[in-house]
Amino acid sequence: YDAFYFMEFDAVPVRDNWLHQFVAEAYDATVAIRGSRYRGDTWDPYLSSLPADVLFHVNGNAIYNLTHPWLISMVQTLDAELLSGT
Repeated sequence: YDAFYFMEFDAVPVRDNWLHQFVAEAYDATVAIRGSRYRGDTWDPYLSSLPADVLFHVNGNAIYNLTHPWLISMVQTLDAELLSGT
């Protein structure tokens, strides 16, 4: 496979034909990860104290392009860290 879609177990689609749209967007070879940032309201009381990497993270429901150079590099880096024990 060149790409996969990861859907969090608690995700609930809210639009008709949402999967057809994802399939259409999966063929964009210029994108490493296509997803959406978290848009829920659970964190509203804490927004001012959250760091940017948490506040703007991809929510997990995303298409991952396994052929993109950035994602390949990230996987190689993680593999190297795993093998080195760091």
